[in-house]
Amino acid sequence: MKLNFKILSAIILVLIFFSVKTLVLFEIFESTKETRLIEFLTLLTFIPFFYCIIKDLFEKQKESLMFVKYSKKLNQSLINQTHNNLFYQGKIKDGAKTLTKEITNGIDTDRCSIWLYNEDKTSIKCVQLYVKSEDKWYEDIELFKKDFTPYFEHLEIDPIIIANDAELHSATNCFTDTYLKPLNIKSMLDVPIMHKGNTIGVICIESLSLRNWQLVEVNFAQLISSIFSFSYSVKEINKLTNELLEFDKFVDSSVLVSRADANGKITYVNKKFEDVSGWKLKEVIGKDHNIVNSGKHDKDFWKGMYNVVLNHKSIWNSVVINKTKKGELYWVDSYIKGEFD
Repeated sequence: MKLNFKILSAIILVLIFFSVKTLVLFEIFESTKETRLIEFLTLLTFIPFFYCIIKDLFEKQKESLMFVKYSKKLNQSLINQTHNNLFYQGKIKDGAKTLTKEITNGIDTDRCSIWLYNEDKTSIKCVQLYVKSEDKWYEDIELFKKDFTPYFEHLEIDPIIIANDAELHSATNCFTDTYLKPLNIKSMLDVPIMHKGNTIGVICIESLSLRNWQLVEVNFAQLISSIFSFSYSVKEINKLTNELLEFDKFVDSSVLVSRADANGKITYVNKKFEDVSGWKLKEVIGKDHNIVNSGKHDKDFWKGMYNVVLNHKSIWNSVVINKTKKGELYWVDSYIKGEFD
C-alpha cells in the first residue's frame, strides 16, 4: 500500500470513530452495543494503519539519510578527482585509470570504462576499462559501428544511455550475445565525453546485477566526464604547445630574430642574430637597430618600411644590407611586423 492510501484510510477511520462518538455524546444516537462495537472496530482497525504510516515515515527518513550520505560520497569522489594532478598534466591514460576506479567505487558498481571515437566516428576505442573484481585495467579494445549499429546511432541522437536492463534497452541489446551475456552484464549507464561542443567519446558504467540508475548517479557520471574532458583539452593544449616550441627551436636555429618595444629599443635577439651580427643579447638590450645599420639604404627605403608596418599594419619584406659589430656587411631577407593593442 502506498503511504497516501494508508493516510486516507486512517483519516476515514478516525472520522468514523469521532462521528459515532459525537452523535452519541449529543444524544443523537443512543450508546448501544452496536455503536460501541463500531467505535471499537474503527479504533482497532486504525492501529495497524497508524503503525504502517509511522513505519513508512521512518523508512522514508532512513532512505533520505542514506541518499544524503550517498550524495556526500559521490561529491567527495568528485573533489578527489579535481585534485588529481594527472588531469592538469593532460595524462589522459593514467588519469583514466584513477577516474574509472573512482567511479566504480563511488557508485559501487562492477565495471567502468572510457572510450574515444576514431576520426570518422566509425568505431570507439577503449582508453581504460577497470574491472572491480580483478582490480585490473584493460585498454585498446575497439568496437565498430558496423557491428553495433543501434548503439552508435543512439549515441548520435542521445549520448546519455540509461539502460536499467541492458538486454532490453534499444541501444544496448545489440551487445547481448557477444558482450552482455558472456560477461554477465545486466545494466549499463553511458554518458558523453564532450570537447569543443562535440561528443568525442563515452564513459560506460556497467553492473553485474539489474539496477535502476538514479538521477544523482547520472549527474555524477556527467560531472566526472567533464573532468576527463578537461584533461583531454589540457593534452591537446600541451601537444600544440610542444609543436610551437619545436617550431620556435627551428626558427631560432635557422633565421635571425630580434624584437623591439614601442620606442624601437631592442628587447630580444636570438642566438642566430648573435652569431651573424657579432652582437650579444646583453650588449644590444635597450639599443635601437641602428647598431646594425649599414647605411646602404636611403631614407625613402626605411620610410616605406614604416608606412607598411605602422600605417597599413602589414608585414614588410625586403632584402636588407646590415653590418656586423666588426663592420662587415651581410644581407638579410627581412620580415618586419608590428604588434598593436
